[in-house]
Amino acid sequence: MSSFYYIQPDLKNDTNASFLNALEIFSNKKQMQVYAIKNPLGENKYNYDRDDILVLLSPGYKITFVSFDVDEEEFND
Repeated sequence: MSSFYYIQPDLKNDTNASFLNALEIFSNKKQMQVYAIKNPLGENKYNYDRDDILVLLSPGYKITFVSFDVDEEEFND
């Protein structure tokens, strides 16, 4: 793990591994801070049962929600 890329522990799975690996390469190449998280850092009271969604954070950019599920309607809810 580089100092430019942070992935929340236990976030990577079979569904998102190739995306997160490519994101790490991009982050290192551009020397851009990127945080891939599933739930708020430092807050243990929130736990989500979904393994197919993550949030990307990067200084100076909008928060990005990424869904690996094919059901867009469920994601939009």
